[in-house]
Amino acid sequence: MDQNEEQKYQEMRGEYIGLMAQLEHELTMLLVEYLRVQNHREDFEKWFVQASIPFSYKVTLLKRMEVENTIIETNFPDFWKDLYDLQKFRNTISHSFGTHRGMMTSRGEEIPETEVTFKVLSGRLEKLRELENTVINMLADEYEGVIPPISADDFADGPM
Repeated sequence: MDQNEEQKYQEMRGEYIGLMAQLEHELTMLLVEYLRVQNHREDFEKWFVQASIPFSYKVTLLKRMEVENTIIETNFPDFWKDLYDLQKFRNTISHSFGTHRGMMTSRGEEIPETEVTFKVLSGRLEKLRELENTVINMLADEYEGVIPPISADDFADGPM
């Protein structure tokens, strides 16, 4: 890999880590919406965002809240697995150093080259972008609420 490709790899690595942080924040805000806290909402939201709750706990809580969500189950069958897998990969690349041909964790453990190739990082970054887009749309749906009918066809479908 030449210098330009290595620079691109490191840029993708940085984007991946940043996008995972953004995804975690969006998951946190989605949980805040689902909890429907009424009293002292701003204080609760600030506390909840700043609380040191592990990513996996947030995903577990969200999964329990979405247990009957057939939209996720039907349209995104790997949603929960992908969240865990993408976070695990984030931990690998953020707690390691070197290039994709010779990465090592901060604890001195060598990372197999096949797990961190340019192609692997590129594919996981694309998957992360899709998942982050899904979560941000879930959050937007919560903010906007149910969209009222706007056409005769909408009314013909019956009450929502």
